[in-house]
Amino acid sequence: MFSKSLFLRLIPRGFLQVSLGICLLGLVDRTYIYAVNHDEQINYYQKWLLEDVLYIITPEEADLFVSLVTDQERELFIEQFWRRRDTNIQTSVNEYKEEHYRRIAYSNENFTSGFPGWKSDRGMIYIKYGEPDRQERHPTGGHYLRSFEEGGGSTSTYPYELWKYRYLDGIGQDIELEFVDPSLTGEYRLSTNVDEKDALLLTPNAGLTDAEMSGLVEQKLDRIIRKNNPMPGHNPLVFGYGRTKNQAFEKLSLITNLEKVPYPDFKDLRLKVATRIDFSRLPFQLQSEVFRRVDEGRIILILHFKARDLQFKKINRVYRAEINVQTVVTNLIGETLKNYEDSLVANIPENDYSPDKETPLVFQKDILLEPGRYKLEAFVQDRIGNTFGFKQSLAVVPRFENQKLSLSSILLARRIETVPVFVKDGNEFTAFQIWPTVGENVPYQNRKLGFYFEVYDFEVDQSTGKPMLDLNYEILDSHGNSWPGEPEYHFTDRFNQRIAIMSILKASHLQAGIHNLHIGVHDRISGEYLSHARRFVLK
Repeated sequence: MFSKSLFLRLIPRGFLQVSLGICLLGLVDRTYIYAVNHDEQINYYQKWLLEDVLYIITPEEADLFVSLVTDQERELFIEQFWRRRDTNIQTSVNEYKEEHYRRIAYSNENFTSGFPGWKSDRGMIYIKYGEPDRQERHPTGGHYLRSFEEGGGSTSTYPYELWKYRYLDGIGQDIELEFVDPSLTGEYRLSTNVDEKDALLLTPNAGLTDAEMSGLVEQKLDRIIRKNNPMPGHNPLVFGYGRTKNQAFEKLSLITNLEKVPYPDFKDLRLKVATRIDFSRLPFQLQSEVFRRVDEGRIILILHFKARDLQFKKINRVYRAEINVQTVVTNLIGETLKNYEDSLVANIPENDYSPDKETPLVFQKDILLEPGRYKLEAFVQDRIGNTFGFKQSLAVVPRFENQKLSLSSILLARRIETVPVFVKDGNEFTAFQIWPTVGENVPYQNRKLGFYFEVYDFEVDQSTGKPMLDLNYEILDSHGNSWPGEPEYHFTDRFNQRIAIMSILKASHLQAGIHNLHIGVHDRISGEYLSHARRFVLK
């Protein structure tokens, strides 16, 4: 493992800039790269599946969602999941989705007892079927006069609620549901029979029905030990009274139907095709990195084209490509927050041009956003070849914690250069150019691994005004073999509570395949230690 202590070379503030590409890419301002925790991503999708849409996702959809591999596929699936259920596609807002989350919020606010309201029986019914047409609440229970259908007589009840729906699609008409709280804890359970609310059911000679008082049925035993014969005349419970809907078989059948997922009307249910669709007539790669800028996020959107995929026209001694790029930023409910249109021009000198050349053309877009989750869509058009492409990316801007040692994500680079900008009073002002590696693939022929990352919110020695940080580099292959990361080139630069670090490691001893770069940072003043890893593939 390679270990290195930082010795900072200061450059006058305001002049350090990092360039993340070539040709179509300009210089970028000073920014913070922020690493989105992969575990947080997994937990987000688990929560969406097992909480947000648990009651409304079909088994086929759930199986498919579990089988998805990448976050891009999952985000596209979620988008299409809501779009299929949108009740009015003419509006910019998905009314079904908004109503669904309103019901979850209402359930958590009104039905919570020892666990969140969305998990309760009332929460399940409310989220799936909405507000009942009629509702009776008896939060303290107490004296109760039975109707004729329930056997007449009076008793005392536990707290309970009666919900009535005139019609539920796929269930039927005249639906009555009782929720009973026999434990007096606020946990109302969906009842399977009308006697569950009877607080005197197990008390001898108390709360008797008319039939029990007249001796027409065996006193309470038939209500305690339920008979399931639904035929009047053969079941003592319906002797002279009772409704078919209150019989045990009918109640259980109703509850079974209520617990089923209400299937939406999928007019074109081709889930696997729709979920994995990729418009690639004009191939390109899309990558988004979230940087830190004080308390807001700055998303760097990088589009990577290959010259061979574009049509060029020759103008004098230069081959020119022309690209339109439309970038759309939406939030989780589908509202468009930002919409950008850019026209790009790439020029390749005649001597460097070849129809099958792998020349990379990189476009960068900076977008400022508040903390939250966003979907980024990139629509591209080759104006000369009239071909189109589409890709999307997920961006999560976190709420940043100040005064705590933080380590950014690791940006892989094909090449890193320092570029003199100008010299003044004997001082050379420098900018950095970074050619990013889009995705995980690192060209093996380079036999070098370049990367850029940042450390911020570290402690400073009060006597010297400088930080004391130790860096550790290590490379692991897929078999667990370890190599020390020995820098061939290393540069650090400090700006207040941020240190930018650029390194190029020797990779000639590595075999082709999957590897992981591990970076550790130890703040000797505060004693804090952080580590981060970035996977890469030598090809």
